[in-house]
Amino acid sequence: QIREFLALLATCHTVVPENKMHTDLLNDIVYQASSPDEYALVSAVKEMGVVFFRRTPDSVIINFRGEDEAYEILNVLEFSR
Repeated sequence: QIREFLALLATCHTVVPENKMHTDLLNDIVYQASSPDEYALVSAVKEMGVVFFRRTPDSVIINFRGEDEAYEILNVLEFSR
């Protein structure tokens, strides 16, 4: 259940990943977020080895401790204050 929770934190958000160093290293990814809460959650799971690194119009791709996993985006609820 913890694995599923970490994957949920790494995928259910509107954060945008950027690799300003233009390398394939997951550590070089920085995040742009409309909410400090979303930024904090995605950054925290990154420190635990669950790295959100790519978003397409239809999916979110994470690296879960060395293995890439793609999740289909079913719906997006934008963050609101």
